Amino acid sequence: MKERLALNDATLAVVLFCAAVGAIIAMPLSGRWSDRYGSRRVTAVSGTLFGLALGAATMAPAYALIVPAALAMGAGNGAMDVAMNVNGVALQARAARPIMSSLHGLFSVGTFVAAAGMAQVVALQLPQAAGGVAAALFLAAASLALRPLLIRDKPQRAAARGKRQRLSRRLLLLGAAAICSAVAEGSLVQWSGVYLRESLHVGISAALGGFAAYAVAMSTSRFCGDWVVHRIGPVALVRASGLLGAAGLAVALIIHTYAAVALGFFIAGLGLGNVSPLVYGAGGDDADTAAGAGVAVVTTMGYGGFLIGPALIGFTAQRASIDAAFMFIAAFALGIALLAPALRTQRPAAVA
Repeated sequence: MKERLALNDATLAVVLFCAAVGAIIAMPLSGRWSDRYGSRRVTAVSGTLFGLALGAATMAPAYALIVPAALAMGAGNGAMDVAMNVNGVALQARAARPIMSSLHGLFSVGTFVAAAGMAQVVALQLPQAAGGVAAALFLAAASLALRPLLIRDKPQRAAARGKRQRLSRRLLLLGAAAICSAVAEGSLVQWSGVYLRESLHVGISAALGGFAAYAVAMSTSRFCGDWVVHRIGPVALVRASGLLGAAGLAVALIIHTYAAVALGFFIAGLGLGNVSPLVYGAGGDDADTAAGAGVAVVTTMGYGGFLIGPALIGFTAQRASIDAAFMFIAAFALGIALLAPALRTQRPAAVA
């Protein structure tokens, strides 16, 4: 998009900022709508909006048209993120067993599929917009086609009216845990390659290898997470996850060889992979807040962490060093461990 329309860094930043604004506005509304109308309906509508807006942004012939498309794309993305997590909480309550980590694991699979698909687009020398348009059409069509297969959760109209403004201490602590997780996870996604390049002076392929170790570990931990939660519970797993994330970063910082850093990133990925699914799921079982509103609060706070985390790391790296910045990430991982008791279950989500 930047090359096609000759955008500079500032104008591209405005587009990305509009997408973030759209998401932050839509997330609380999506929680309220999920409580009032059911998360299945909101997931389908927001997913369709997300797909159509993505297609519009990909094909927009002028910058003035990309900005509103980005705003709509962010809104669809944010609303879908909340609604599908609410639906996952309802499905988990009906299944009476942990499933949230596996659902987020499938999100990771989608990331790998998308990356592989775009790599093929580039390899075949197809127009890069073709990949965006294909993804947009697939997302819009799938959102409508899969709606009948989503669980029909019971609308909580009374709860949505009576509890939507009340934020319990537990919910705020869950939001703080989501922020810590998002800062650590988002910073490693965006800065792991930079760390390897600047601190160890490795090549681009080696830097990508270090990030791949982290990404593979995160996906693996999510597919194993439900099994572990069933045996030790969410509080123990999240506490161990935070400690494991901090330990992995400590290995990378102390030993400071390529093999050790790649191993440290792998360990960190194993630790951090299950935090977001469990924290988002716990937001849906708060006794003082309707399920949709609870998930919306935690998700919105976590999204804020994704936005500010990488920027904080960049500022720290600029003012101090990249090693100091990664110590900062480790501190947020320890924060996850300290906030783990907030995940104690209070009530299951309401289902039909």
